Formats: sequence, C-alpha cells, structure tokens
Amino acid sequence: MQDDVEADFLVNISQNVSVVDDDEAQDSDGDDLTLPWYMISNKKLSMILWELIFSLVVMFNMITVPLMITFPWVIEELSTNILVFELCFEGIWVLQIILKFVTAEPPIIKTFTEAASNYFFPMFILDLLATAPSIGLLVTGRRNMAKYFMLIRFSHWQQFFFPVQLYFEKFSKVGKAKRRRYMNLAQVFVGVLILGHVCACGWIIIGKQDETGGTTWLYANDFPDVRGNESFIFWFSYYWIFEVFTTVGYGDYSGGTNLEWWYSIFLEFFGVAFNSILIGVMSGVFDDNSGYESLLSAKMDEL
Repeated sequence: MQDDVEADFLVNISQNVSVVDDDEAQDSDGDDLTLPWYMISNKKLSMILWELIFSLVVMFNMITVPLMITFPWVIEELSTNILVFELCFEGIWVLQIILKFVTAEPPIIKTFTEAASNYFFPMFILDLLATAPSIGLLVTGRRNMAKYFMLIRFSHWQQFFFPVQLYFEKFSKVGKAKRRRYMNLAQVFVGVLILGHVCACGWIIIGKQDETGGTTWLYANDFPDVRGNESFIFWFSYYWIFEVFTTVGYGDYSGGTNLEWWYSIFLEFFGVAFNSILIGVMSGVFDDNSGYESLLSAKMDEL
C-alpha cells in the first residue's frame, strides 16, 4: 500500500515537472522576442561560442600569469612583438566587460539595467581593476607589474568549467542532482590543481629570496640555478606542494627560513581541509540514489 502511494506521488511530481518545463520553454521562446534590440540572449549560438573562447582565455591567464611572475626574465628575453599579443589578450577582456552589460539571461535578466545591476558588484569592479592598470602598464613598458593586476582575474575561475556545464546541458542525460555532484567533484579537483599551481610558483619565489646566503630551500638543497632550469624547478615545486597538500610529508625537502615554515604551515592546514572536502564530495557522487528519498529529492530539484 505504501509503495503504491509513493509511486502515485512520484508520478504526480513528474507530471508537474513536465508542465513547468513546458511553461519555461514557452517563456524562454517568448523572452528572446521581447528583448530590447541591444540585448543579446546568452542562449544564442554566438554567445555560447564566445563563452567557450573566453573560457580558454581564462585558462591561459590562470596558467601563464603565475609563471610569468615567477620567471620574469622569460618574458624579457622574448621578442618585443609579444606586446601586440598581450594587448590583443587585453582586448578580449575589454570586449567581455562590454558584453556583460548587454547579455540577457531570460527570464531573469532582460534589460541593460538588470544586466548592469547583476554584473556591477563585485565582478565589474574586479575586471576594471585588472584590465585598466594592465593595459596602462603594458603600454608604458612595465610588463612585470601588469602581471600582478592580472592575478585579480582568478575571480573568474569558475569560467574554467563552462565547457563541462555545456556538455551536461546539451549532451548528457544525467539528472540535475547527479550533475551537481559531478560538477562539485570537478571543481574540487580542478580548484586544487589551480591552487597547487599558484602555490608552487609562490614556493619558488620564496626560495629565490636569499640567493647569496644559501638558507632557502632552493640553495640549501643544492638545486641548480633557476635560470635555464625553469621547467625542472617548477615541476619539483609542484610535486612538493602536493606532497604537503596530501599530508604525505616524506620529509626529504623542507623549508629553512621563517617565511618558508609559515608557508608550509598554511599548506598543511589547507591539505587537511582539502582531504575532508574531497571525502564529502566523493561520498555524494558514489552514494546510492535508488532510494525513495533520493528520487523525491531529484524530482524536487527539477521543480
């Protein structure tokens, strides 16, 4: 008897979800027609393609900027023609700022005022702080200083996952609840990879602080000169960061200054938090979803 009641209840929810989906589909179709002429729907193919391009730009920024800060001489040794590339790169960010003011997200955002209100704080302020000084410093020849302002763009780190979200929305038949768990797992893994990349660069910068005394980890352990060995130094630093993140702690290499010890303590605390979050997220991904409560929760998510 109880099974019949539960089955009827789920059927009713499914019917309600289909009605809501139909209504939303009709609304979304009508919203495109009622948008002001200057607004562009984020559902249009051109905007989707632009978001994919912008995702690649964000990835490039998050990977290269910390490296350019860590090894500034690499940029200095390149041809001056790279300035043109850097300014084109900044032009993409300027275009993104403009598009955010005219991008509609029906049925929530349909006018310039709504788009501006949604984007202005804090993302517009962060984008402005990152882009305006960067362009000025690049034009005046202070490239290394411009890279520090570009670090502000790490606030767009979730753009990294736009291709994954697009795949789930367009091609995957996974339910919303399961999709959300997969996205959480991807964000944890990619997030820690990005943070590890930044921390590895920071570890190298700290190690370069004492080039004459020989007390930092780079010189106390007889590592080769950083110039000419950038790849080796970076990948070793990346390995060491994850050795600390995962709380393995072989003890083969360690810091030798107060700053390095404090840096190591920060990494260790983060490692404990990361492992706890990872266990919680993975348990949600591999949890059994066949129970009545899980099915009910999935249907309620669809509503």
